[in-house]
Amino acid sequence: MRAVLAFLILPGLLLGQQAEVTFEARSDAVEVTTQDVVTVHFTLTNASGTDFRPPSFEGFTLHSGPNRSVRSTFINGRQRMENTIYYTLIPERTGTLIVGPARIAVGGKVLRTDPLPIKVVAPGKSRADATDLILKAIPSSRELWLGQQLVLDYKLFFRQNLENVRVLSEPDYSGFFAREVERFRAKTLQEVENGKTYYTKVLRRIALYPQQSGRVRINPLRLQVGLLEGSGKGIQGLLRTGKWRNEAVASNALELNVKPLPPNAPASFTGAVGRYEVESRISREELSTRDALTLTLPVPGPGHIKRVLPPSLRVPDGLEVYEPTVAKEETFERSGRLLGTKVFEYELLPRQAGTYTLRPAFSYFDPDSARYLTYAAEPYRIRVRPGGSRGEKPMVQTEAAPDLRPLKPMGRLRRPGAAFVGSPWFWGLTVLPWLLMGMAWGLARRQEQKRNEDPLQRRRRLAGKVIRERLQEAQFRLEQGGGKPFYEALQQALLGYAADKLGLPAGATTPAEVSEALRQQGLDEEALQSLRHILDRCQQAVYGGIAPEGQAGQVYRQAVDWLEQQVIG
Repeated sequence: MRAVLAFLILPGLLLGQQAEVTFEARSDAVEVTTQDVVTVHFTLTNASGTDFRPPSFEGFTLHSGPNRSVRSTFINGRQRMENTIYYTLIPERTGTLIVGPARIAVGGKVLRTDPLPIKVVAPGKSRADATDLILKAIPSSRELWLGQQLVLDYKLFFRQNLENVRVLSEPDYSGFFAREVERFRAKTLQEVENGKTYYTKVLRRIALYPQQSGRVRINPLRLQVGLLEGSGKGIQGLLRTGKWRNEAVASNALELNVKPLPPNAPASFTGAVGRYEVESRISREELSTRDALTLTLPVPGPGHIKRVLPPSLRVPDGLEVYEPTVAKEETFERSGRLLGTKVFEYELLPRQAGTYTLRPAFSYFDPDSARYLTYAAEPYRIRVRPGGSRGEKPMVQTEAAPDLRPLKPMGRLRRPGAAFVGSPWFWGLTVLPWLLMGMAWGLARRQEQKRNEDPLQRRRRLAGKVIRERLQEAQFRLEQGGGKPFYEALQQALLGYAADKLGLPAGATTPAEVSEALRQQGLDEEALQSLRHILDRCQQAVYGGIAPEGQAGQVYRQAVDWLEQQVIG
């Protein structure tokens, strides 16, 4: 035990105390039989410790231990030290056995590990058809909401050494936006399946976002795995000698239920599904009528961030807001999941002095509570002082050049005897101020109507402008070579246009929802079939990776022709 204490203390003397200190217990087994061996690790991270006390290991026979290991790594220039004591145990009975807490003293404090449950089953009950290689598709949930992230793990159960795992065929994930999670660390564990003890490891993790509601099927994943025959026990298994053979294995198919989002979404909902931590900030609270104000709205969350659109910002009279822009958009991995961040920026211009209240809002659908939640910031009080006319240029005085010639006498403005009153100039100057006042009143009235305009009506009014911009993006992608970016841009253009004109939820509209809404509006079946054909081609390319060469231009022309022939809303 003294050697154990020295092992824990000496490496810690070389490590600064700035990093986070943890003391954790883990096992290499989730489920075992009474004939298997279990290894339990107690790891102290980034600290030195004294007075280590292991648990009693009730229900287990101690096979070996304590054993010691040390591991040091550098991450982003910072050192991470792990000091581990581990024991190998043999279960004495079936049931859920609990490895009790271990304790250690660090800097005058006592740290304890959490209890560690291990499930133990009886051996010798394996089915006759149990194999040495199993591949399971394990979803995080079999029932989820439209747009909610689903984590799908492909876990391999094996009893021999592995080599050269290769994908033979992969599901097309039709109806989903799919992206592989690459930076997660999967550990090899022990589990019991069909009465046999297997080593298990998650080989692939896929993040899926459903794009249509209803029953959705995911076909099996098929792998080819290299196995070392006779490598289960003895010196041959340790030296990895023997004969390699390839074996194919397929996962189970999945049936998932995707529920549509509830109706009556708030006006500030733009397609965000998941748990979002939203905050806002403004560039200044005091400015003049010659200045501009920027409102920034970062939106981080686990949803499909590309489909999240900026919410409409209501501003009081006297302020004008431009169309929001996306200042930043990124997707990253954390704790084995995909997360995203999108930063919207709104530029506001004050038109007159005064004090204004601004309160941005952002709504999202929370799958845990099954309801829409709205982030509403504390009201910003903005004080605007007079600052002169916008765009006014300063006057610059210069000295007259010494060689300027004398001014010539000006001629007469009118002929002798001609009266100014009643002349065209007289009437023009008389009517001009009233004309200018009428134009200013009409412009102010129009701006007020725009500010008070219902968000749905505004979406319908701007739908034509937005679709032109989106089609330009699709055409640009087409000129760059087509492929998945082109089909994704074209699909977003068609679905976004239909959603704007029909008043459907922005950013969360599926082809099925668009088709049903158009059918209810009276669109003929031939036009519906043409639209479904175009959207199916887009979905095959975006979600299934099926994008035949040389056909992107034809699909684009079909989409443009359809838009020119149909009148929606």
